[in-house]
Formats: sequence, structure tokens, C-alpha cells
Amino acid sequence: MSDITAVRGSGGQRDRHVAEGDAVVFDVPPVDCYPAPSVEWVDAASGAVLARTADRHHITRTDQLVILNVRHERDNNAVFRSTATNRFTLQTSASPLYVLRVQREYIRPSTRPS
Repeated sequence: MSDITAVRGSGGQRDRHVAEGDAVVFDVPPVDCYPAPSVEWVDAASGAVLARTADRHHITRTDQLVILNVRHERDNNAVFRSTATNRFTLQTSASPLYVLRVQREYIRPSTRPS
């Protein structure tokens, strides 16, 4: 599984390192409001709002973003952000930027005799 290994700047960019082929889970930072806020996850590079369910990701009932089977070519350096909005006051709160760092698995070269 993955872990946060670096937090940069006061705005908070969080690098999440994960091995290729693993899943990664991003949590929504706690928000204190009533009623519970509506949460959206955004691909920060394109600005596209992520669907709750797609082929390679899922947003849980607790608003975690789960990305399945990460790949270096596709997912390395992908950037995500969540936004929580209070339906009544329309106040919003954005998470730090989460940067996905996919580590390729090391494959030992074949040592076949000549």
C-alpha cells in the first residue's frame, strides 16, 4: 500500500508514493460543518471532476478516492484535489494537492548462462 512521504509548503502539496500495480487511497481532510459537505474529487491537471465510479477509480461512501492498479506510464505525477462544499452556506474547503508518485517495480535481469 502507499504512504505520504512529503508535505511541501504551507498550501500543502502531498506526495503519495506507491508501487506500480498497487492501489492508492486518498482521504478527504476533516471538515467541521453541518450538514456533512458534498465532496468532489478533481484531476487537477485537466480540471475534470471525477465520476464516483469508473474503470480505474472509485469514490467511497466516506469520500475517499481509491485508484486501482496504478501504472507508471499513466499515473506517475497525476495530481488530485478534493473540494468540500456546504450545501447551505456554499462555503468551500479545498484539500492540498495530492501528487501520485508511482515507483516502477525492479525486475532483476536474467542471469541465464551463455
